Amino acid sequence: MRLKPGVDPRLVDPGIWVFLGLIARAHREWTGEELWITSLRRRPTDRPSRHAPLEHSYVTAADVRRHVLDAVSAADPFCRMLQTLYGGELGVVLEPEWLTTEEISERGGILQIDPHVHVQLKTSDYPRV
Repeated sequence: MRLKPGVDPRLVDPGIWVFLGLIARAHREWTGEELWITSLRRRPTDRPSRHAPLEHSYVTAADVRRHVLDAVSAADPFCRMLQTLYGGELGVVLEPEWLTTEEISERGGILQIDPHVHVQLKTSDYPRV
């Protein structure tokens, strides 16, 4: 598992690290390649995000690169497999394909969303898979 240069790994919830380790192992099994984490902690914006919690709070979300999964036409089945295995505790979203029209609009349109896999620890207010 590798971090994209500039990714901030401070105060990341240990639970998300556990899931990222499991995802990295599965990614290597499916693709033969290492998993790249492209986002953890971010600066707060107008839009609430698990990537940008209150100061001194734990990050509970991560984005991972999907290029290698796309190259072997496996992004969708890989994400569905993650949902099946870990969906009780981990939210998995293949972006932008699994976003609603409203969510795409909130982010400034489809061209503003780089394809990636978003994962986040679930809480009682996160929809169950």
